Amino acid sequence: ATRSQNSLWGVHLENAPGNDWFTLFKGAGFAGRDQSFDIRSELPSQLSFANVSLAGGGNDIVFSALAGGTMNGGSFEIVESNGGKKTVTINALGSLEIN
Repeated sequence: ATRSQNSLWGVHLENAPGNDWFTLFKGAGFAGRDQSFDIRSELPSQLSFANVSLAGGGNDIVFSALAGGTMNGGSFEIVESNGGKKTVTINALGSLEIN
Protein backbone atom coordinates (compact mmCIF):
# COMPACT_ATOMS: atom_id res chain seq x y z
CA ALA A 1 0.00 0.00 0.00
CA THR A 2 2.92 2.38 0.53
CA ARG A 3 3.57 2.89 -3.19
CA SER A 4 -0.07 3.55 -4.04
CA GLN A 5 -0.65 7.16 -5.07
CA ASN A 6 3.12 7.79 -4.53
CA SER A 7 2.38 8.87 -0.97
CA LEU A 8 3.02 8.03 2.64
CA TRP A 9 0.43 5.71 4.15
CA GLY A 10 -0.16 4.84 7.77
CA VAL A 11 -2.30 3.11 10.34
CA HIS A 12 -3.95 5.01 13.20
CA LEU A 13 -4.90 3.03 16.33
CA GLU A 14 -7.76 4.35 18.44
CA ASN A 15 -8.45 3.07 21.94
CA ALA A 16 -11.89 4.36 22.92
CA PRO A 17 -13.90 2.78 25.75
CA GLY A 18 -15.94 -0.06 24.24
CA ASN A 19 -15.14 0.93 20.66
CA ASP A 20 -11.53 0.39 19.54
CA TRP A 21 -10.78 0.88 15.85
CA PHE A 22 -7.98 1.44 13.37
CA THR A 23 -7.80 3.43 10.15
CA LEU A 24 -5.58 2.98 7.11
CA PHE A 25 -4.86 6.55 5.98
CA LYS A 26 -3.00 8.46 3.27
CA GLY A 27 -0.62 11.15 4.51
CA ALA A 28 2.22 11.96 6.87
CA GLY A 29 -0.04 11.75 9.93
CA PHE A 30 -3.62 11.02 10.90
CA ALA A 31 -4.46 14.63 11.78
CA GLY A 32 -3.46 16.00 8.34
CA ARG A 33 -4.46 13.00 6.22
CA ASP A 34 -6.51 12.94 3.02
CA GLN A 35 -9.77 11.63 4.52
CA SER A 36 -11.14 10.54 1.14
CA PHE A 37 -8.74 7.56 1.29
CA ASP A 38 -9.59 6.45 4.85
CA ILE A 39 -10.40 2.79 5.43
CA ARG A 40 -11.71 2.39 8.98
CA SER A 41 -12.22 -0.96 10.71
CA GLU A 42 -13.65 -1.51 14.18
CA LEU A 43 -12.34 -4.25 16.42
CA PRO A 44 -14.91 -6.80 17.58
CA SER A 45 -16.32 -5.80 20.98
CA GLN A 46 -14.33 -8.54 22.78
CA LEU A 47 -10.99 -7.05 21.58
CA SER A 48 -9.19 -3.84 22.51
CA PHE A 49 -5.84 -2.13 22.01
CA ALA A 50 -3.58 -1.73 25.05
CA ASN A 51 -0.07 -0.56 25.93
CA VAL A 52 0.53 1.31 22.66
CA SER A 53 4.20 2.30 22.66
CA LEU A 54 5.38 3.75 19.34
CA ALA A 55 8.51 5.78 18.55
CA GLY A 56 7.62 9.46 18.58
CA GLY A 57 4.59 8.82 20.80
CA GLY A 58 1.04 8.87 19.56
CA ASN A 59 -1.02 6.21 17.84
CA ASP A 60 0.14 6.53 14.21
CA ILE A 61 2.42 4.17 12.30
CA VAL A 62 3.45 5.89 9.06
CA PHE A 63 5.25 3.93 6.34
CA SER A 64 7.66 5.41 3.78
CA ALA A 65 6.49 5.67 0.19
CA LEU A 66 9.33 3.72 -1.39
CA ALA A 67 10.62 1.07 0.99
CA GLY A 68 7.77 0.72 3.48
CA GLY A 69 9.97 1.40 6.51
CA THR A 70 8.75 3.42 9.46
CA MET A 71 10.12 5.80 12.05
CA ASN A 72 7.16 4.88 14.29
CA GLY A 73 8.26 1.38 15.21
CA GLY A 74 7.27 -0.04 18.55
CA SER A 75 4.57 -2.30 19.89
CA PHE A 76 0.99 -2.59 21.07
CA GLU A 77 -1.22 -5.32 22.45
CA ILE A 78 -4.53 -6.68 21.24
CA VAL A 79 -6.32 -7.86 24.37
CA GLU A 80 -9.27 -10.25 24.54
CA SER A 81 -12.03 -9.76 27.11
CA ASN A 82 -11.32 -13.30 28.38
CA GLY A 83 -7.76 -12.28 29.33
CA GLY A 84 -5.81 -13.48 26.29
CA LYS A 85 -3.53 -11.09 24.45
CA LYS A 86 -1.18 -10.80 21.50
CA THR A 87 1.69 -8.35 21.22
CA VAL A 88 2.28 -6.75 17.82
CA THR A 89 5.80 -5.40 17.23
CA ILE A 90 6.72 -3.19 14.26
CA ASN A 91 10.40 -2.71 13.41
CA ALA A 92 12.08 0.12 11.46
CA LEU A 93 11.81 -1.88 8.21
CA GLY A 94 8.00 -1.90 8.62
CA SER A 95 7.85 -5.62 9.37
CA LEU A 96 5.33 -6.94 11.90
CA GLU A 97 5.80 -9.71 14.42
CA ILE A 98 2.89 -11.08 16.44
CA ASN A 99 3.49 -13.03 19.66
